[in-house]
This record gives sequence, structure tokens and C-alpha cells, in this order.
Amino acid sequence: MFKGCRPNINYTDIINSVSQEDLFLKYLGIYPDLNKNYYSPFRHDRSPGCRFKWYNGLLYFVENTMFNKKLYWSIFDIIQYFNGCSFKESLYIISNDFDIKRQTEFVSRKNTITKRPDIRFTFKKWNDNNLFNLPGGILEKELVYLVDDYWISKEDEYKKNYIHNPKKTTTIAYYFPKSNHVKLYFPEQFDYRWYSNCDIHDVFGMDMVDYYSSIDDNLIITKSQKDRLTLNYHLGYQSIALQNEGSYLPEDFINYLKSIFSKIYLLFDNDVSGIESSKKISEKYNFNELYLDIDTKDIYDTVQKYGIELTKKIIIEK
Repeated sequence: MFKGCRPNINYTDIINSVSQEDLFLKYLGIYPDLNKNYYSPFRHDRSPGCRFKWYNGLLYFVENTMFNKKLYWSIFDIIQYFNGCSFKESLYIISNDFDIKRQTEFVSRKNTITKRPDIRFTFKKWNDNNLFNLPGGILEKELVYLVDDYWISKEDEYKKNYIHNPKKTTTIAYYFPKSNHVKLYFPEQFDYRWYSNCDIHDVFGMDMVDYYSSIDDNLIITKSQKDRLTLNYHLGYQSIALQNEGSYLPEDFINYLKSIFSKIYLLFDNDVSGIESSKKISEKYNFNELYLDIDTKDIYDTVQKYGIELTKKIIIEK
């Protein structure tokens, strides 16, 4: 069954080469949304009580009845259960499906990530009244596009508008030119809200850090481009963003940030998952944690509810 698999693959090779959200989409048929509850895939479930949660850099499906005496299911647990295989064999399955090579065998990142679904898109003009409350020219300067159509490579062919149809629902593309990676965002959808071929090297605002350091020695790291743009353009704070709350940053980039900023803050979602993720990353990198401790989920929602000036006061107090 596993003939021809690459030897010595470990789980860090996997999670550094392909997003765990994409793995759950492929092997469980669910693209994780931390704000949504799901039916159990293991049993007959009358009500959606299961959920996804990040912990220590791994994304888990939380099976609320402890199916098979197990509450937290990583993607490796999922594959083992449905394929009746060992943990090592689950790594082989993923490495074969995504053509992942052992990262320590290569010097450059170019050779580390070998094959991902390709995402291509066309875009149209932004409306003045848009999700980000920013002019279209600024959004496109930030490589944030309103998608007209998109194509995802699947099994050697490109499938048009594969997840949601942008003619019927708002579809946003975040583009990273250095890696040619794309993150699709469907803000009006509850199922399959994201689709991405990005990895931890695709940091929102990475190319701006030298400019930021020239005008301020403080930096805020947040967990989404939407929050980052809110911090930058509406609140006046220098900010970069991870792909999600469960992501780490490349070690060389972390060292560079520490060399050019005197203080680095983490501002994640104001919920249990966000607080846990913030604590995890702050302990790893010795960053400062910033909690708003109010009745909104994130900085974007805070500005929507309380306005710019009051939100600035809340941040200053914290």
C-alpha cells in the first residue's frame, strides 16, 4: 500500500509544507472554521456539537462525545482511523498525496515546498462600500483583490470557481507574489470560508517591516489581513499578520524582527482560542501579549462596534 513512499518524513515536514486546513478539507471533507460547530463524521449525530481548535501548533477536530475515548483528533488521527493505519503510515499517505520531501534534506525553501494546488484568479474593481472600508487603490496596493473568477488546479486540470461562485458571493484573494501563493476568502459563507495554498512564509505585511521600523519601534502581530489592515489604516499601528492563530513565523524572520523593533505585541482574537494561541506564541518568541478583554471578537469587530477613536483609547489603556 505504501510502496514508493519517502522515508523519514516527520509531522513537522507535513505541517510546514501544507496548511492543516487543506489537509482536513482533503481527508475529512471539511474546511475548518473555528467559529462554527460541526456534525461528527464518526457516528450518527443529531446536532452539531463538534468544533475545531488550535493547540501547540496543531489543528484538532474536537469530538464532543469523546468518540473511541478520544476528544481531540489531529489530521493524523483522522487518517489513521479511516485508513486503519499507523501514525507513520499516515505521514506517508500525506507525503505521497502532496509530494512532500524531507525538509532537512534541502537547503533552500524553493525545494522544500514542491507541489501545491495552484490558484489563479481574475479580479474586478472594488466598490467604495467594501468589507475593509478602504479605497480600492489601497487594497490593491496591499495585494487584496475582489475576485471575478478563480481556478484551482485539481488532478492535473483547473476547476473554475471550485468552492463558491464569486458571481453569487463576495470572494476576496490575498496574493503573495514572491511565492505565487493565494488565499481565497469567502466572508459571506459559513462552510469552506477559506481556501489557501499558503504556508508560514507568507506573512501579511512582511515587506513593510523595514519601513515600519523607520517610523516606530513597536510592532503588532495579529492573525488576519483584515485585522492588520484595520490596525494599519484605521488605527495607525504598524502591524503584520500570520496566516492564522495556529501559525508560527520563520525563525530567521523572527530574529530580524527582534533586531529592528524594541517591543513586539501579539493581538489575537478575544476568545479562548485566541488567548491560548497568543500565550503559546508569546512564550515561544518572548513577545508581549495584548488582550482587549471586551465584548468583541477581534480588532476589526471592535472598530465596527465602537468606532476608531474609542478603539484607540482601549488599545492605549491596555
